[in-house]
Amino acid sequence: ERTKVTCWPCVVKRGKDSKENNKNYFANERTFIHWLNMAVTLGSISSALVAFGRSEDAAGIYTVSIEAQIMAGCLVITGSTFTIYAMNTFYWRLSHIKEHATVDDPIGPLVLAGVLVVALVTVMLEGIFKMNTDT
Repeated sequence: ERTKVTCWPCVVKRGKDSKENNKNYFANERTFIHWLNMAVTLGSISSALVAFGRSEDAAGIYTVSIEAQIMAGCLVITGSTFTIYAMNTFYWRLSHIKEHATVDDPIGPLVLAGVLVVALVTVMLEGIFKMNTDT
């Protein structure tokens, strides 16, 4: 006889499949946390760009350069994309774990890697453009 144990946000059954269900559930949670870690890292870099991309004029007013705003905006949008993807994938995998279905997502990480590459190339090109206009 199997008993149900509530494990937020899923219900895990005790029995011969419980060890595998728990393993898959916690692997899904770890993956979610890793994606969020990447999003937080991108947001932190974005904040640093805004903080270090500002300058003070003669009146003592700080302004942020347009290049820093573009770079920070690209990274914030990329980090938000990572967060939305992580949340959707977590719940999608959770529903598939409950049904004992496969939880592979071969397309999502490739798309996110492409988005990250585009954002980082944009940041790099903005930095090069700014260096060329400053000289």
